[in-house]
Amino acid sequence: MMLTRSFLTSYLILPDTAKNINLLEEGIGFVNRKGFLKVEEPSDDEKRNLANAIINRGNLHKSLFQKAEEIMDEMGVVDKEHRDMIHQLIRVRFKNKENDENKLRKFIQANSGALE
Repeated sequence: MMLTRSFLTSYLILPDTAKNINLLEEGIGFVNRKGFLKVEEPSDDEKRNLANAIINRGNLHKSLFQKAEEIMDEMGVVDKEHRDMIHQLIRVRFKNKENDENKLRKFIQANSGALE
């Protein structure tokens, strides 16, 4: 679930498999009646828990570039020209935003040796 905002409108985006959507009905009714979304600031404990959750989940949402950098670090690919060339190849091969780390690792292994 995600709430996005544009200049004039806010959009609530739900996955196709959204469960318990009825829990949102009270809030949606409030917004329809009052014309605004009422949000309470989280307590200090809740803020700390959220910050820790974000830090702990940071590894789940790495970009393709970040993952490729980590894999090349592990493999010892240090030459900037080789890294740049691999990134160019990745942009072509993974242009549909595929983000499978195993496929990426195999692709980098196959192409890092070919560049030497």
